[in-house]
Amino acid sequence: MKQKRKFENNNILNLSNFGQKSLYFGIIFFTFVILFIGKADLAILNKLSIVVADMSSPIISSFSKQTKIISNSFNYLKNTTSLQEENKNLYQENIKLKKYKVLSEIYENENLVLKKQLNLIPKNIPNFVTARAISAPGNIFTHSLLLNSGRKQGIEKGNAVLFNGVFIGQIISVGNNSSRLLLISDVNSMIPVVVSNNRIPSVLSGENLILPSLKFLPNNVVLKNGSIVQTSGHGGLLPAGLPVGTVVKNSTEKNYVKPSIDLNLIDYVQVLLWKADGVKTNKKNDNFRPLAPNKDFNLLEGFTSRGVVIDE
Repeated sequence: MKQKRKFENNNILNLSNFGQKSLYFGIIFFTFVILFIGKADLAILNKLSIVVADMSSPIISSFSKQTKIISNSFNYLKNTTSLQEENKNLYQENIKLKKYKVLSEIYENENLVLKKQLNLIPKNIPNFVTARAISAPGNIFTHSLLLNSGRKQGIEKGNAVLFNGVFIGQIISVGNNSSRLLLISDVNSMIPVVVSNNRIPSVLSGENLILPSLKFLPNNVVLKNGSIVQTSGHGGLLPAGLPVGTVVKNSTEKNYVKPSIDLNLIDYVQVLLWKADGVKTNKKNDNFRPLAPNKDFNLLEGFTSRGVVIDE
């Protein structure tokens, strides 16, 4: 047993001695390697670094491309979301701009129409009210229009009404905020006019047709086609000299008047707040005095059932 233990101890000692010797030789070898590398030519190291770079560059490039693709994908998704929001906002703004454009065109057209009509108002009539027609011109039974201005705006019954500077009728009824215009083509319209060539007086009478006619012309008067017809101002209810239209004859030589404007296209009109000089309206009727009643008076006194007067 003792010999066996001695043999084992000797083996262990031999192994440890071998390990120490190997370690010493290894240290010495690495020392020489380090000295060799330190003394090696730098060109070799550059070539090695180039070779390593050449071998690693495709791999690094591939990874960088993949990273760039992933980054671009995230940016695309982010931009897509923001573009959808911007597109939605732009769509709403576009709708608003189209609405404002339509409104601006409407207002611009109305402004041009009103400017044109203002330039056609007679200069000797400074007071007028611009009103808008809010109903159709009428039907076969009546030719009238409802206006959106009334007594509060100063409109009164009998006021003359112009459209594009042309006389088209007069006010027949007035409310607080509305009024009704009777067109010259209505059967109830009777307007004193003159044919401007020779100042021939006549009455423009509506017939519920497209063209009103001229009535009560002087005897043996022959009118020419195209003669200008204007208001005469007779009676002091309408201003004189307002243009109406031109004379047109039919096959029976009946005289009609073609209005200078289309009565079916009326939108904005001018109501002339005009009164003839010297004409005063007395709303209180201070000069009116009713007769005093006579209690002793018998209306049927002196009559019998046969209508014979009895003489007393």
